[in-house]
Amino acid sequence: MGPPKSLSRPIVRNPFNYGGFKNLTLAQKIEFILTGIFLGPIRLILILIILCFAGIMSSIVLYNRGKNTEKAPLIGWRRTFKDFFYCQVARSILFVIGFYKIKVNGKLADRQQAPIIVIAPHSSFQDMLFMDSLRPLSGLSRVENKSAPILGPTLIMMETIFVSRMNPKSHQQTIDEILKRSTDTEYDWPQMMIFPEGTGTNRKSLVHFKAGAFIPGVPIQLVAVRFLNKVDTYSWVADGPGPLMLLIHCVCQFRHEAIVDILPVYHPTEEEKKNPRIYADNVRKLFSDFLSMPTTEHTYEDCCLMVEASKTSLPLECGIIEYRKINVELGLNYPIIKNHLKIFSVINTSKSGKVTIQDLASFLNVNTSDLEGVFALLDMDEDGYLDFREYLIGITILKDSDQLKNIVTHMGQTMLVQRYDSNLSEEDFRSVILRLYPQLSNEPIKAFYMYLRQKYEFVSIETVKNFLLSDHGYNTLLKICNNSRG
Repeated sequence: MGPPKSLSRPIVRNPFNYGGFKNLTLAQKIEFILTGIFLGPIRLILILIILCFAGIMSSIVLYNRGKNTEKAPLIGWRRTFKDFFYCQVARSILFVIGFYKIKVNGKLADRQQAPIIVIAPHSSFQDMLFMDSLRPLSGLSRVENKSAPILGPTLIMMETIFVSRMNPKSHQQTIDEILKRSTDTEYDWPQMMIFPEGTGTNRKSLVHFKAGAFIPGVPIQLVAVRFLNKVDTYSWVADGPGPLMLLIHCVCQFRHEAIVDILPVYHPTEEEKKNPRIYADNVRKLFSDFLSMPTTEHTYEDCCLMVEASKTSLPLECGIIEYRKINVELGLNYPIIKNHLKIFSVINTSKSGKVTIQDLASFLNVNTSDLEGVFALLDMDEDGYLDFREYLIGITILKDSDQLKNIVTHMGQTMLVQRYDSNLSEEDFRSVILRLYPQLSNEPIKAFYMYLRQKYEFVSIETVKNFLLSDHGYNTLLKICNNSRG
């Protein structure tokens, strides 16, 4: 029994890698050097001046506006000034960077026709500037940006919806605000631009679309952004440079070219209005067909797992598992996958991101011959190694298989030969668990022992074996270990 076809590798394995300065030609190197020396510093100074001016003007617009300003849109002279001013700011910054001419195909609809504008693929801060140079739009931003010296007042003036990834209630609050603004007939809110991917990619594929923009069930307008330069100095991705370094890379190119394709307004069907997930998937299919770009089920959680992988000295790409597909097909959530990643890092002693059959046998304390069948099923690429995605899929699918049960049973029988009493003491229990999971410290082992003592009349090796082979046994152990560390 191997992994189902639905869990096969995506066409684009890593939509978060950065390839900006790989394989530059001699002409490109000369362009970067000369432009960086003679034009780059001037551009950076001009951008800083424009941003400072924008921050000052934003503060003037917001001055003495009163409390609860975010509950209603700007009106009067504030709205008129904001609409004119910010379009000029966005276009000026793009021009200074080197976007002297931006080709725009199509025309933006007004708010009555399409309250929400959906942009994809999302890769750069320039995406937002392209749209704001055409029409001042509101969008979403991290709540941390609200208090930034220059950026904060500008985002507030643009009537941005602020999102906190740390606050569990923020997700629902964001959806409620999108719903209110897109259906509100009392106030004239600006149109919203939303990037449904929810994170930046390298534009090699369209990753999973979040449903937030589609929950209101209102008509939307699709906008596709394409960068034409051969050297990618735009993609703000997990394993690439930060926004400041990307900006420096951009000003070191003499000229940039981009196309903004504005597609007709899309009116959802009754089925799509009732089911935002279907609405989002169908819109992504339209983008995919228009751009001839593949789709994958990667999400922002993949980026988070990349960060977690780096914390354990594993390669960044080790955390890329196509989270949405794993979550739906295997029912694994982020905390459980994160714990599996920690265990994988212990198994992978070389920190290469690839586990051999010897690594796995050493971790499980069994002979390699006992693992040959299981390992062959886990090794989807048949290259003799397991990456984290293969390990995660395999260990989840095979946890109820006869082969894996035989391994645990074999370990249990080996331990019984060592004459442990039927009712294990805490010390004997620790010895048993350390044979199975040598990476565990005393605190989680003690917590696990107390959990089993409360659940069962007595704790034996047979009890431990049956518990770990039960449907939720292994996941329960992970939770106990995690709580004991907290």
